[in-house]
Amino acid sequence: MEIYPASDFILTEKEFDQGAKKLTDLTNSLTDSSAKSYMEEVISAAQNHYYHKDLRKFAEYFYGKKASLLNYFPKNVQLFIDDFQKVNDANNKLEMELADFILSEKTMGRAFDGQTYLADNMAKIRNYKPATFFSNFQKGLGNLRFDQLYNFKQHTMQQFFGQL
Repeated sequence: MEIYPASDFILTEKEFDQGAKKLTDLTNSLTDSSAKSYMEEVISAAQNHYYHKDLRKFAEYFYGKKASLLNYFPKNVQLFIDDFQKVNDANNKLEMELADFILSEKTMGRAFDGQTYLADNMAKIRNYKPATFFSNFQKGLGNLRFDQLYNFKQHTMQQFFGQL
């Protein structure tokens, strides 16, 4: 019996085969020999149902459609988002890092034109209904449209400095 590390990137045999075929079709158009060699290594791993260390980068070619956490919720479940400004800032930072990563991968011939690495979950969250957004400042919520605004009073918690 083999025990593999935990992962959220799990593929069925059909998905391995489907992804390997799509990557093979894309690789046939490559002219750079080092890029082609790299992709052939990734494809070979996929054909053998092996998780190559870079296979996750090509996830969109293995799965039928993109999904987010919101796909797992029941319909019309209330969503609560605390400090949306921080969530949005973290997403913007991730997108900038991802843009740099994609650019470096393309210059090394390890990515294809139009390839994406993440689903646009922020658009889904912004448009999700019913949702409640908590924020200290309305300014940080960007261009969200609200049905209603509520003003909550908050008080700082008393500090005990480890003496309870």
